[in-house]
Amino acid sequence: MALFVVALFYAGNFSFAKWAMPEYISAYAFIVLRVGAGMLFFLVYYFLFTREKITDKSDYLKLAIAAFFGVSLNMTAFFKGLSMTSAINASVLMLLAPVFVVIFNAIGYKKRIRPLVYLGIVVAFLGAALLVDVGAALQGSAYYLQGGSNAIWGDLLVMLNATSYAFYLF
Repeated sequence: MALFVVALFYAGNFSFAKWAMPEYISAYAFIVLRVGAGMLFFLVYYFLFTREKITDKSDYLKLAIAAFFGVSLNMTAFFKGLSMTSAINASVLMLLAPVFVVIFNAIGYKKRIRPLVYLGIVVAFLGAALLVDVGAALQGSAYYLQGGSNAIWGDLLVMLNATSYAFYLF
């Protein structure tokens, strides 16, 4: 039941955030609220339940890299991109994050990708391109112009978000 509720919140995030921005809250204010709430939660948890301290100084660099890719770049690209494109395009493009995780794992751990996985990567990118209608975007069709002239930039920012999040998970 808990996983269902989490999935429901995650799925509703695209529509709710798109509805709220920019009329009620800016993309950057949304980020401040999310990061601030998370920071408060983890600070309270840390002070009440955790007694472990960071002893290895190299962990600070790892923490900074995780913070940049998992929070800063990730959320900035997502919310700014979502404010410029449709909620449907953003949710479809975010489905590419697992593909990027596979690619980063193959590069980072020097693992060979099997031909069937290559096929899956190609199908995922083609499916996302068809669902987002990249051809129409490149031709400047009315569909993309409804989202504003920056809709393609919003899609690219959401893809940057998916890439950043995948690198964070890697």
